[in-house]
Amino acid sequence: MLRRSAKLAAVAALLLLAPAFALAQQGHSIRGKVRDSSGNTVPRIIVDLQTGNGAPVGQTTTNNEGDFFFGDLLESSYAVIVKSPDYNPASETVEFSSRVGANTPGETRTIEIALTPRADR
Repeated sequence: MLRRSAKLAAVAALLLLAPAFALAQQGHSIRGKVRDSSGNTVPRIIVDLQTGNGAPVGQTTTNNEGDFFFGDLLESSYAVIVKSPDYNPASETVEFSSRVGANTPGETRTIEIALTPRADR
């Protein structure tokens, strides 16, 4: 009887903690838009994502509206970098912190990156 009660208590504890584990595993995401100095969106431009120490995480290309997305990210500091022969390099830093109460699981940050034309073009 005591063994059965212990098993039931263990199962109940797991069921109570399961939602917390599920939320902890949801990744963060960065959604953004790339614009030129006139405010026009920049389609089909490569956007790189690196960790705060420069390690590559991912790469994507903006869609026809200049939008990009990186998902399933861990708590860390990230640099979103746009480089193009026609524009000066531009970047934006995004940080997902592990401090208690600082972020909610699965948080999405929205950023905008403004590009300026290269002077030599």
